[in-house]
Amino acid sequence: MFGPESYLRKTSSRQILRDLSSNIEETFNKINERLQGSFRQRRSIDLSQISHLFDKLYGNRHMQKADFYARINNQEMAFGSLMGNMKNIKMEELINNMFDSFDNMINRAAENNLDTVRAAQLYLDYHLPTMQGLPLKMKLEGTAMVGLKMESRVRGLMSGTPGVMKFYPSLSTQIDAFIGYDCHIVRTGIKMRNRISTNVGTSINAKYTSGQGFEVTLEIPEKMELLNMRSEIYLMKRVMGQEETKINPSSVRSTRFQSRSCVMKLEPMLGLKLCYDVNMPNIFRSEGLPLGPPANIQVFLEKADSGMRGIRVMGREENTGGKRVIKIELETPGSSSPRKCNALISSTNEGEAKKISATFESERLGGIKIQMTRKWTQSEKQLEMIAYFSESRQYNPSTKGIEAKFLMIGEGEEVKLDMALQTLAAVRERVQLNFEASADMCFIEGSMIPYPRRLRKFETNLAFRQWHLVSFVRKESESQYKSELKFGQKGNEKVEMTATHVMEGSSFMDMALKTNLEAKIGSARYKKNLVLYNQESKKGVVLQVVSQGESAKVIEVEMMLMRSGETHHLKLLLDIPARMKKMMLQASAAGQGSSQYQVKAVAKHGESPILQVEGPLTAMISSRNTQFKTEMRVVLLRFQPYTVSTSVVLMHGKQAFTFELKNREERLIATEWNMATQDGKETNVQFKMIVPSMVEKTMNVIVSEKVLHLSFNQLIMPKSSSPLRRKGFFDIDFESKRANAELAWDADRNPNKKIKAEVRLVNPLATLRDCVIQGNWIYLEKQHQFKAELKLSDPRTWFIGRNNLMLEVTTPSQQMYKMNAMVMVEKESSGPKVEIEGTLRTPENKEYKWNSQTSLEWREGLRNCKMMTKVDLNAPEGRQSTMNLEAMHHWTPTQREADLKIDISCPSLQQPIRTQLQMNNQQGEYSTKWVIEMGSPVNGAMYKLKLSPEGGVQGFEVELNLKQVSELMKALEHLLSSTSSSMTSMATHSSALYRAHFKNHERHSLSLLLMTPSRTMEGECKCNDCTGTPCSDCHCGFIPHKGMSSAKYEIALRQSHSDWNRESRFEGRISHPSLERDHRMDIQLRRGEEKITGTVELDIFQKPEDKIIGKLESSIFAKNTVVVEAQLSGKVLKVQPKVIVRAAHGPGNYGFDIKFHKTHSSPTSFLMSGRIDMRSGRNAAISFMVKNENQKAVDIALALHPHQSSSCYGIRAEGKAMTSLIGTYDIYSELCKPAFIEMTTRKHGSDKMHVTKIGMKGLKDVEVCISEANPETMEKRPIGMARLMLTSPSMMKLETKYEGEKLHQIKSELQDIWRNHISSAGNWMDSMSTEVLKEGSGSPSAQMSVLWQEMKNEASRIYSDLENDLVIPRLDNIRKWTHSDLVTNIAEGCSKLWSQYAHFQQTLSSSVSDMMRTLKEQFSGLTSVVKEVVVGTARGMKTGEMPQEIQRWWSEFQESSVYRNVESEFESLWRNHQEEYQGLKQILSKIKSTLRRNVDMQRRNIMLYKKSTHIVNWIVNHMNFDHMMFKSIDMWVKNVVQQALLLPVQMEGRHFQLQLPIRRPVHSLPQALSYVSLNPVPVVDRALWWLEALMPTSVDNIVWTYYKFLPRHARYLLPPFNRTAMVVDGTEILTFDGAVLRVPHSPCKVLLAQYKTHSLMMENQKSAPSPHFIMKAAGATMEVKPDFTVTVNGRPVSGPREVQGEVEIIKDQEKIKVRTPFITLRVYRMSHAASVEVSGWTFGKVAGLLGTYDGEMGNDWMTPQGTWAPNMQELVKSWQENQQCQTPQVAPVSPMQVPVVHALHCQALFGVRSRCNPVVRPEPFRKMCFASRNACHVAKAYRAICETKGIKEVFPLGC
Repeated sequence: MFGPESYLRKTSSRQILRDLSSNIEETFNKINERLQGSFRQRRSIDLSQISHLFDKLYGNRHMQKADFYARINNQEMAFGSLMGNMKNIKMEELINNMFDSFDNMINRAAENNLDTVRAAQLYLDYHLPTMQGLPLKMKLEGTAMVGLKMESRVRGLMSGTPGVMKFYPSLSTQIDAFIGYDCHIVRTGIKMRNRISTNVGTSINAKYTSGQGFEVTLEIPEKMELLNMRSEIYLMKRVMGQEETKINPSSVRSTRFQSRSCVMKLEPMLGLKLCYDVNMPNIFRSEGLPLGPPANIQVFLEKADSGMRGIRVMGREENTGGKRVIKIELETPGSSSPRKCNALISSTNEGEAKKISATFESERLGGIKIQMTRKWTQSEKQLEMIAYFSESRQYNPSTKGIEAKFLMIGEGEEVKLDMALQTLAAVRERVQLNFEASADMCFIEGSMIPYPRRLRKFETNLAFRQWHLVSFVRKESESQYKSELKFGQKGNEKVEMTATHVMEGSSFMDMALKTNLEAKIGSARYKKNLVLYNQESKKGVVLQVVSQGESAKVIEVEMMLMRSGETHHLKLLLDIPARMKKMMLQASAAGQGSSQYQVKAVAKHGESPILQVEGPLTAMISSRNTQFKTEMRVVLLRFQPYTVSTSVVLMHGKQAFTFELKNREERLIATEWNMATQDGKETNVQFKMIVPSMVEKTMNVIVSEKVLHLSFNQLIMPKSSSPLRRKGFFDIDFESKRANAELAWDADRNPNKKIKAEVRLVNPLATLRDCVIQGNWIYLEKQHQFKAELKLSDPRTWFIGRNNLMLEVTTPSQQMYKMNAMVMVEKESSGPKVEIEGTLRTPENKEYKWNSQTSLEWREGLRNCKMMTKVDLNAPEGRQSTMNLEAMHHWTPTQREADLKIDISCPSLQQPIRTQLQMNNQQGEYSTKWVIEMGSPVNGAMYKLKLSPEGGVQGFEVELNLKQVSELMKALEHLLSSTSSSMTSMATHSSALYRAHFKNHERHSLSLLLMTPSRTMEGECKCNDCTGTPCSDCHCGFIPHKGMSSAKYEIALRQSHSDWNRESRFEGRISHPSLERDHRMDIQLRRGEEKITGTVELDIFQKPEDKIIGKLESSIFAKNTVVVEAQLSGKVLKVQPKVIVRAAHGPGNYGFDIKFHKTHSSPTSFLMSGRIDMRSGRNAAISFMVKNENQKAVDIALALHPHQSSSCYGIRAEGKAMTSLIGTYDIYSELCKPAFIEMTTRKHGSDKMHVTKIGMKGLKDVEVCISEANPETMEKRPIGMARLMLTSPSMMKLETKYEGEKLHQIKSELQDIWRNHISSAGNWMDSMSTEVLKEGSGSPSAQMSVLWQEMKNEASRIYSDLENDLVIPRLDNIRKWTHSDLVTNIAEGCSKLWSQYAHFQQTLSSSVSDMMRTLKEQFSGLTSVVKEVVVGTARGMKTGEMPQEIQRWWSEFQESSVYRNVESEFESLWRNHQEEYQGLKQILSKIKSTLRRNVDMQRRNIMLYKKSTHIVNWIVNHMNFDHMMFKSIDMWVKNVVQQALLLPVQMEGRHFQLQLPIRRPVHSLPQALSYVSLNPVPVVDRALWWLEALMPTSVDNIVWTYYKFLPRHARYLLPPFNRTAMVVDGTEILTFDGAVLRVPHSPCKVLLAQYKTHSLMMENQKSAPSPHFIMKAAGATMEVKPDFTVTVNGRPVSGPREVQGEVEIIKDQEKIKVRTPFITLRVYRMSHAASVEVSGWTFGKVAGLLGTYDGEMGNDWMTPQGTWAPNMQELVKSWQENQQCQTPQVAPVSPMQVPVVHALHCQALFGVRSRCNPVVRPEPFRKMCFASRNACHVAKAYRAICETKGIKEVFPLGC
């Protein structure tokens, strides 16, 4: 473009670089001239010049255009455009145009007045759950206000008019933070308040006078606040409704750091001083958080002299005799002492050299002078610089400070470079520096930067105080160099290095650098050999370091890549003898032509190979054809070799993948996948998988427009004694209208066990509306044939009209059934009407005719309807039967009614059958009634439920008349049979009525009635209030066999109280027929002033005169203790026993004692006591004890405290329980919400613990389990378990285990314990009765024993009757069913299957375990270190001491030479700075002690938890690293094999596990169970979903993270993020928020998206191949037409790229892109799709059919008026440009209407997992695919949106 035609092709690269260099130099000169001219000529600017600028930048759109852009990593970084005559482009014209635009922009800012404020806010609020139950809250709030006030008036400044510029920026921020506990009522924690502000500003007055130069005055206020910061941290507490309270702990002492000073360095020259005032906590001396007064920091700029008015700067330029001089003076007017500063800058040209001198002088500070000489020619480039520093402003050789020289001589490819830098007398006293470097450089073709070729000299000498650095590189010969480095103090160098370098080669592109180095670091000496290769055949580095004192190798590293012909070698070596064995990797790839290589690789650890790989590799990668094939022999450690074969072929129309793993003997696993597409019309898929120990499976699929074929062959357990083969096929021929299917479920052993079917259309040209279908099916070698003739109306109009059906079925015995039917469908205003006439002819030539009429009537919406049906049936014998059916449903917001009536009449029935089902549900009442009428109406079944207003059950009634239901079933059976016998034999007289009635009466009364054919049971509980004296009477009664037996259980209680005489009475009664008389108890109490007295009567003996009378006397002590004493007497008593009851309570403390004495003076014979202590917060202690004759029979002590973990929120109990019969037990129990209990018991002296779990834990775990545990290792072994657990939001686990012998043993032990306790209690009662009661009086315990036995017998009879009445199932029937042949065969088959699976899993697990054991032996040092660290850390947690391994490492480090050298250097440094050393030492000591104290305190706190203590003790005493590792490996292998083989079941012995994936994430078991479906119909969808569900979630997370943080463009890394919508085929729409919509083909223009002045509309004509898009933005209208042409304001766009203002249009063969600042439209040609991308700045502000882009999918069905669209047609119409345009109907898409081929095509395209799935979910596109005309268009649209995210698919699409 900038040279003659064919210039780039004919000119060499070197000449092009020279021409560019000369052109650039000329260009810079022109730019310089243009700058000078701009400052001389341009004085003002107006709007016309700005317009002229844009005209020049963009030009006339009919003119030629040139575009410039810079692109890095496929991302445009800069862009420019130029229009005009491109034939005679001149650089001068470009420069003039560019500077004209800059001049206009600068002059536009001459008059400016800006006053703006911006605000930003930050808000973070997190709540984290804690173990204590209260959430931890972290809150951060921040507000920042930034203001800028600027005023400028500089127009006409260069003509002498004074100018003013005022500049006042401001900043104010407030940041508050809170960390603590917040439970809404109380908030407590740490709060932080921060305030930062700044307020500065100045006014600048400028004036320019021709001949006198410029004058600038800077007005400064007395004080400018640069920074004002205030920060406060304090403890706070706030209670709801109260003010916030600051808490100042008395133990916290605030140690402050205060400083206030000013920096006076600027005062002598500018009259200003920089001051600061700091008052903040001293964090180094603080013992805790920096609490206390707020921290204040102020930084401000202040005038040193109050009379100073500001700063004045004057300058002028002079040109005399070719010398250019600029003079600048600075002064502070108004100050008491003069302050002046002068600057002089001069420039002189002397021939080819240019001299520049700059002098800066101040009366108080002295002066600085810099002289520079520059000589820049084609062959020589020289630069010299000298700096003078003088306080007396005398510049002579003695005041020279720095001298620098730069010289580059040469022309062409080679140049010589010399550089020097040194400090002279004025600076040498402080810093001595001498640097010299000389080198030969060369230019490489294509590069403008010279590269070093040879180094001639490199010396550096630096000295600062006592330290110095000496370094040099000197040339010894043509290719040999010597270097040296010294660092340290003079005479005491800390580092000394001497090296020799030999360079081989002519340039750095072909060189080898060999370095031999000897180094001394402290007292240690090392020798290093380094070789660096950068050659065509060898690239890499070799490093070896040897310790000279010990002659031992320290480290050796080698990284080398070598090439010899077509062979490549790679070698990686790392050897650190003192720390590890040598690690080496050697690999080679030898090319054998045609993209084939022979690969060898060996990895060694020490001298032992750990991995060997060898084999051929073929790799061919291109955009259209990708092939990859390997056959590698892999040897891992010392195991047998394996052969891994893979093959991948990817090309257009074909995809193939194979994988095979085998050892020397057999193939372990093989997988093969082939998919081929022929011309986009036929797709063949072949899949094969072989796992010899598990399954051999093949599957073939062919999908095309003509045929669909699916076949499979599966052999399960091929190596077992009874393998099972299943195979079958399914074919559909769409051309010949034929379908075949066959399935064999045991093809090898019994080929006859199969089913086969065939269906075909007799006329292939017919359709389903008018056709003849013939077919047959064969089941177990028996063939059935059928033929059907169909004449149907249009299904799109719901078959309205006449429809005919003829069906013939021939049985295997050649018997034919023939049926004809006519269906007339009529559409009426109230609903449809259907009439059916049909005949059925049997093989016996009997003809049945029927006629039915059905009408459906809609009333007030779809929920209110009525249906009536009448059916007439004529039998061959002339019998005529009639059935009338009437159904009604009525719904209102408060009530739902449903009614179903059926009437049947038939000559064979003695009387018609009428039945009616009624349902009525309303608020609080639900009822259902089934009435059967066969002569007289009888209730067949009934259900009623009534709820109280509070939500409780007020009553329910359930009734079932099994006799009437049985008679109805028999009548229906007789009706369907061909006999005409009478129905009298069906009547039975036995009752079969079942009824359950519960009622909750008012005034505390309940009743329950249970009625079965065998018995009637009734129960009632009732409480009444007495009249007169305040009292209450309660009694409960139960009749187990009402009407057959008078036996009744009854309990009655009565309570009365009199306030007049302060008397109370309590009466109790128990009655039953087995008792000779009722047992009664009567207690009378009288309350006195200080005590309560009364009597007790116990009438529980056979004779009334034998009742026991007791005197009661109670006393109250200290208002919280009550003592009740009872003295008993009676005729039946030998002695007069005494009972004492004591109860007391206090703040959080309760207790009671019950004592029994045989006589008044005898010691305690029986004692029962209990205590509850809840005084310590939420913790509690409970004790319970029973003593018998001074011996403890029972003693229980428990401690309760709150317990919260990840799986349990509730209470934990710990304690001991002792009984005299079974011994002492330790008890640990947990009670968790909502209903879960776990109890662990351990008997003293036993080596086993038993753990019992039962209940539901957190709605995620339902478990019943009994386990045995080892007290030392806490390893649990379930012996009986049933568990259902939600392991993750997408996985549910069912687990069972049963060990019969162990469970029977535990059951027998518990039964023995129970019998012993019952026997002991009975013996004690008998002994007490013998000692207290007289002989012959009759023991009450004997009567209660008789009553208990009678109750058990009655319960047994009730259970037997319920079994006979079929209310509960019989155990015998269940046992017979479980032992039936069917269940036994299934169980045996599953057992064999899973035994083979377990064997395979065990084999693989053992092989992996052997591999890990070998690795452990190979890396024994590493495992031992890990074990020592873990055990040592556990010991440290227990004892507080540092682990021995860490102590040893620390000792070795302290003894190393590096540590000793550093320590000695720091000691010498501290000797010179004793004061600082002591202060720092105290700080470090305090930090160290504080850290040690805090760590030890945390260690003690952790060890207070028993769980932590138990874990530490287990690690120290019982941890077996090998056992843990191999156990973990075994579990890992089980899980991996389970997922790899798609078998979610594990079975080991009697331990069974089943994993169930869940279709969508859930958070509770009830929710999960609702999603588990057993429907086998959607097979394809289920299989693809299983593949998705079993894919590890971590893979999705990795893919999402990769494309999220490494996007296609760097701008996508920062928010706000753009969002994309899709339009496919003009009808299927995916909105910005993910909703799927469907629009019709219509000439009406629809608004897709609009943001401010940017809008996008679509017109979708049915005849057009693609939609018509119209975009308006920035005053331009762009149209993308269906013929793939683009116009701008009506003008066609012909070029590949065009820019119109803010709009950019890019067009290529595949897509058109129209980009505006807020909306980007991409139209894809081949996929008939378009994507609309909106900027993240439009969030929530977009309007249109594509949604609002607010993250809410539900808002995408809203109209512009903000209402919900009732249907899709109304939604589309609401967004039309012309509301009068008629919107066509939007045809709904039903899954049942999707053609099978189309559905399978969509599943094939979106069912195969893509790496884009984690980023762009495919579900909406799959839904669009079902509704679209072309599945490939949707698939290409999905691929297009993925490419906008930076994801390009590897596999071809196959369309």
